[in-house]
Amino acid sequence: MVAIQAEEERFKAFAFNLYEDEAVRQLLLRLQDAHGLDVPLALFCIWRGVEGRVVAQETMRAAVTFSTRWRESLTQPVRALRREWKGGVAGLPDDLSERARQHVAQAEIGIEEIQMAHLSAMQAGEYAAQDAVSENLRLYVNLSGISVTLGDIEVLSATVKA
Repeated sequence: MVAIQAEEERFKAFAFNLYEDEAVRQLLLRLQDAHGLDVPLALFCIWRGVEGRVVAQETMRAAVTFSTRWRESLTQPVRALRREWKGGVAGLPDDLSERARQHVAQAEIGIEEIQMAHLSAMQAGEYAAQDAVSENLRLYVNLSGISVTLGDIEVLSATVKA
């Protein structure tokens, strides 16, 4: 149990540190909004890749299946509510409306952190490779069927390596 928690903490620290980079964050959000990229899953691919590890196909398939269900049932509805409330919550003064929206934003982050915790333990069958970041991202895109292009993957990989 301690080893699992240590991996979870390492992944979260890596992901939050990487996400603080404005160029990376903007690229991830653009790919999320335009092509359906799952940001926590992409960060998982990058994390394992930066550590020189390629996620095994069956493990990635399980990660994609889990993340798709998680996103559709939890993350997307909460994100939609947060975005809907960006213009204000009907009947509430602006300050309370923004406070309500911030609570929803924190719930969205919490939901993604639970997803990340689950993903952090999914390392069965990994193997070492030279360009593991790109390999992981390509495998994720191929298995998920999202419309991210190989060019997008290369830009993301290059941005992470910069």
